[in-house]
Amino acid sequence: MTRLTSKRFAKLNLPEVMRSNQIGTWAFDTMSRRINNEILERIIDDNADELTYPTSPYRSECLLSLNDLRSSLQCGKSGYLRPIIGDNNVPDLKEWQNILYTVPENERNWLDCPWIISEFYFYRRIIEAFSFFPTGYDMFIKQKVAGLLDSIPVIKELAKRVPALISEGMNKDNLANCIEVAIHTSLWGNKMDLSLWPSANNLQDLQKDKSASTSEKSISNANENISGKITFGEGATLSKRYILDDKTAGAIDILLNNPQRDVSIILDNAGYELISDFLLGHCLLEWGICDTVTFHTKAHPTFVSDATTNDCTEHISYLKEHDDKDVAALGNCLSNHIKEGRFVFSSDLFWCQPTSFWDMPENVEKKFSDSKLVFVKGDANYRRLLGERQWPLHTNAADVLSYWPVPVCACRTFKSEIGVGINESDQIRAKDEDKNYLVSGKWGVIQIGYNKLE
Repeated sequence: MTRLTSKRFAKLNLPEVMRSNQIGTWAFDTMSRRINNEILERIIDDNADELTYPTSPYRSECLLSLNDLRSSLQCGKSGYLRPIIGDNNVPDLKEWQNILYTVPENERNWLDCPWIISEFYFYRRIIEAFSFFPTGYDMFIKQKVAGLLDSIPVIKELAKRVPALISEGMNKDNLANCIEVAIHTSLWGNKMDLSLWPSANNLQDLQKDKSASTSEKSISNANENISGKITFGEGATLSKRYILDDKTAGAIDILLNNPQRDVSIILDNAGYELISDFLLGHCLLEWGICDTVTFHTKAHPTFVSDATTNDCTEHISYLKEHDDKDVAALGNCLSNHIKEGRFVFSSDLFWCQPTSFWDMPENVEKKFSDSKLVFVKGDANYRRLLGERQWPLHTNAADVLSYWPVPVCACRTFKSEIGVGINESDQIRAKDEDKNYLVSGKWGVIQIGYNKLE
């Protein structure tokens, strides 16, 4: 497998990196306001008990560190991004030192520094403040648990419908359509949207009609679209129009024809989105498309809701013990995948750092050597896919992603002003409907890329 390396871009005129110093951008609002006034305050509030508990050995040091971080953020351009503090047992100290040294000292502040570095650095300072490495304390657990509990009503509905989708996908004529449902469910996982899925009753009706081999009319009544295919539900057409670059068909083709037997998913958020990613993996296994699904997780808590391996196993345990029989059944299926070695979890500090994916270390890249397709979830991962560069939006995504030596599929909803693969007419259409379409989370892309020549 050819090494991932930025040298592949040596002959390209790379765009400028995104910084947080342009007033009116989402990056500026994030680093000048949101991250201090909203995110940091919420972290402190959520951990108030730990921060005030008399016997907490790290209480005073943590509060001092958080107050120091707050003061630095308030300084903006004069808020210096100091080195990460820790002893020799902190595993990423040297890497973060190298990351910060890539930034000229006069730009090493919250606004002039490349946005992706300053934002990741903020969360690394949170990890430092709470002494994560010696304690394992997850300062974001309260919000992640709340996100999972809030999504249970939707998970209950989803769990009812999964068996029928699995059954439909066993029919080769329906398989591509069912894979599309699973991929799109993963894409929109942060919205808790069931519009792609037919109701459980409709699926049961369709199953009865198919098994009975009744008249063509009865099958047509069960499905208004194409005989033998499940219906997406009333919101399908509306949902698809919000995918501004849709290469789902290419992803399906790779899944069905690439002989490799592992599918990798680089995870984003815990909560319902994580369940939707598990669903994608579960479906691909049940349909025999792969033998294993490897979930790549954060090695420490970050970005508040990002999933660690512990989050993954705890989510599945929670589903397995739920009093709703459909949810418990789904949880047991996912748990069995773990026991049988079909669900694999691989954590790495690289996923917690701002380094561009084309500079991925060799030890991380080797984890994808047997992958038939790598799904990359979420906005921050997508920014790293593009090197946090301000590419013209109409730039062909396949060209930018061509450095990947194995097929990669970006599933991303827009939450920042960086992107590729959107033609000018779709840019105009999206902006007419939603002036904040690049940051609202309402619009998305599914994009494919890899170096086919090597």
